[in-house]
Amino acid sequence: MLQFDYSELGTNCRLKARSTEKKNMAARPSKELPANYSRFWQFDLTRVQDLFWLNLAGILLFFAAALVFAFLGYWLRPQVFSLQTLFAPAPAWQLLLFLGEVLAVSAVMIIVHEGFHGLFFWVFSHSRPKFAFKIYYAYTAAPGWYFPRGLYFIISLAPLAGITLLGIMGFLFLPAFFNIPMYLLLVLNTGGAVGDLWAVVRLIFSPSSTLIHDCGDAIEFFRPQ
Repeated sequence: MLQFDYSELGTNCRLKARSTEKKNMAARPSKELPANYSRFWQFDLTRVQDLFWLNLAGILLFFAAALVFAFLGYWLRPQVFSLQTLFAPAPAWQLLLFLGEVLAVSAVMIIVHEGFHGLFFWVFSHSRPKFAFKIYYAYTAAPGWYFPRGLYFIISLAPLAGITLLGIMGFLFLPAFFNIPMYLLLVLNTGGAVGDLWAVVRLIFSPSSTLIHDCGDAIEFFRPQ
C-alpha cells in the first residue's frame, strides 16, 4: 500500500506560500524599510553640485531634443512643419507672441509632466503624492514610501513616454496651428525629464532588490546589506 507523508507535503506548501508572500511584498511599495537595507546612493537637489550637473545635462538634452523633434516634425508633416519657417527671422511682435507661447506651453508641460508622476505614485501606493514647485524645478514625490525598482522605472519614465506619444499624435492629427506648440511641448518635456533619466540610468545598474525613496528634493536608493 502506498503511503504519503502529509506532514512533509504541508511543510513544502507553507514554504512555497512564504516564498510567494515575500515575492509579492517585494513587488509592492511599502512604508517600512526592511531592517537589512541600507542606503547606497542619493541624488539631492539641495546640494549645489548635484543641481549644477543636473542643469548642465538638462541643457544638453534640451538642444538634442530640439534638433531631433525638429526633424521628426518635418518628416511627419513636411507640408506644414517647415524648418525654414521655424528658424526664419520674425518681427518683434511675433517674437513676443512666441515667448508667450513658450511660457504657456511650459506651464502646461509642468502640470502634465508632474501629473503623470503623481498618477503612478497614487496607483501604486494608493496614497496622495506631494506636489511642489521651486524656483528652478518642480517635483512630485511620495515621502515615506519605498518603491521597488520595477515600479519606479514606470513612475520615472511615465511623463517622458506619455507626453512624447501625445506630442507625436498632435503632429499627426491636429491642425497646423498646433505644430509649434506640440514641438515646444516635446522639447521642453524631454529637457525637463533629465532628472528622471538620471535616476533611470542609476536604476539600470542597481540590483533588482533595490528600493527607492523619493522625497522630492532627494531620491534615495536602498539595497540589502
